[in-house]
Amino acid sequence: MSERRGLLAIAGAGGLLRLWLALRNLDVVDRLFVPDDTYYTLSIARSLADGVGPSINGQLTSGFQPLLAFIAAPVFAITSNPDAALRFVLILGAISDAFCIFALGDLARRLGGRHAGVLAAALWALSPAAVSNALGGLETSLALALELWLVVCWCELRSHSTRKRAALCGLLAGLALLARVDAVFLVAGLGVSELLRRSFKTIVVAAGVAALVVAPWWLYSWVQFGSVIPESGGAVREIVRMHQSLYLKPPMQIGWALGSLLGVFGDTTRLKQALFDNAGATWAALIGAVVLGASFAKRWLPLNGPTAPITAFAAHGVLLLGFYALFLPAIWFFPRYLAATEAGLVLAVAVFVSRLRTKTQSRVGYAAFACGLAYAAATTLPWLFLTPEQTPSKGLHGAKGYREAAREVLELLPEGATVGALQSGALSYYAPGDVRVINLDGVVDAEALDAGKAHQLSGYAKRRGVTHFADWKFNFEAFVRLSRPEELPQNVRFVDAASPQGDDRFFVYALEW
Repeated sequence: MSERRGLLAIAGAGGLLRLWLALRNLDVVDRLFVPDDTYYTLSIARSLADGVGPSINGQLTSGFQPLLAFIAAPVFAITSNPDAALRFVLILGAISDAFCIFALGDLARRLGGRHAGVLAAALWALSPAAVSNALGGLETSLALALELWLVVCWCELRSHSTRKRAALCGLLAGLALLARVDAVFLVAGLGVSELLRRSFKTIVVAAGVAALVVAPWWLYSWVQFGSVIPESGGAVREIVRMHQSLYLKPPMQIGWALGSLLGVFGDTTRLKQALFDNAGATWAALIGAVVLGASFAKRWLPLNGPTAPITAFAAHGVLLLGFYALFLPAIWFFPRYLAATEAGLVLAVAVFVSRLRTKTQSRVGYAAFACGLAYAAATTLPWLFLTPEQTPSKGLHGAKGYREAAREVLELLPEGATVGALQSGALSYYAPGDVRVINLDGVVDAEALDAGKAHQLSGYAKRRGVTHFADWKFNFEAFVRLSRPEELPQNVRFVDAASPQGDDRFFVYALEW
């Protein structure tokens, strides 16, 4: 009991840190943490509350993770203030990550003892990667909390199997799948582990409850969109292919992923760039990571027993790393795409340090961990008071600050304008009723995705009545690249530019067809 009280205290402190940040001035929070994708989810939640289904500007879409939108929708029944809903999802992320702190500490305690639990909880409480994801306004921390608590409950199920516990595991599994569809790796891993034990009753109960949870949304998605996979995945894949055709190579993808994982300890901007630029260093780092990971797994990750579900979680993290680094390398999204892998790394480090055998090894290990914890705190704690004039995250590091940029762009548009953008989340969310916003990268518009694949994006924009284009210069060039020359506007007139977002800024153009 005293061990759990300690974890509860750390989780409470970490939660208060996140709540402080969530309640700061929205301009500051937006510049520090909030990506454009957050505003897609909020726009869809608003449409759900309005009774028009999952849509943005009248366009039905499956390009979002549904659970967060379902939870946020009732906020719009209470208020029409868009900032109130933004504040709500920030607070929800902060609270969700407090649950992550406790659950991660509990899993480390089960695997490595009391000290491991404290170390894991403390590191996650101060981790800049964890805090950034929690304050992003997306589903990241909510999904991770559900995944971690699913593993905790499955460990309990392994210790003492009952139908109620199996049903609870099924409920958490279903919610985790609705929170992020890539939780399928974890759910499948847990299912396979039970099949190997021939625990067929457990599987039937858990799978049955999980199916009841996901069935309504998956059935709707299949009938309406032809797939249970969010259409945003295909759009991101096409965006990645464009980057790969220009510069992005496999060693760069892998190096950026490895550098992103170490963001749990602090700012790794320079490290990511160094690995990105040096293929040899990336391959060496990958080999080292594989050797260390295999050694850890062989020594401390059980295939049987009450802590075997932790092994499934570790495998889930490895599969996510491979999937996103190689198949869907949207490297600007890696910090949140790899959240479960980051949690697995924290757990591994905590268990390793707590299991060092000799006094000398233990002293060195704890000293190194203390340095890592101090670096994490030095990165995270200044955010409590930092008031940046623009987002510190630049370019491929995942720009933020779209709320301010969108409001400035909307001030530049005439009444009745129809504006197209590849990054249209905040524009759609804050647009007044007389301004239409058309998504052109296909993340929430399947027709735009198809047009881009056919290099007819300009023709699609013309058919949708687009009068203006607003986005970064790189994305305007992408708009041109994904269009046929004969379909491009006859005249493009520069209107003005919004405030900088790191190295980029929104440029507004008037289009004449």
